[in-house]
Amino acid sequence: TADERKKLFREWATARLNTEKARGLAIIVSQDPRYVAVEVSPEAEDRFPPGLGQKVADVLIRAFKDKQFDAGLADALKPVGA
Repeated sequence: TADERKKLFREWATARLNTEKARGLAIIVSQDPRYVAVEVSPEAEDRFPPGLGQKVADVLIRAFKDKQFDAGLADALKPVGA
């Protein structure tokens, strides 16, 4: 189901943040099944505005639908300062 997929990808992104001891964003893009997950590490939540993860995901999804993969990633990361 869609809820199970969302849970799986969010847990995967969170696990990557924890494993790498990352303080920032984890972005997971899957081609099959098509899914984009963006999670902000707890250590970085105070550095980013609320809802940033979803905003990044929305930009990626729009760009990927237009097959603008590189541009989509670049545009999605602008608010992060990357």
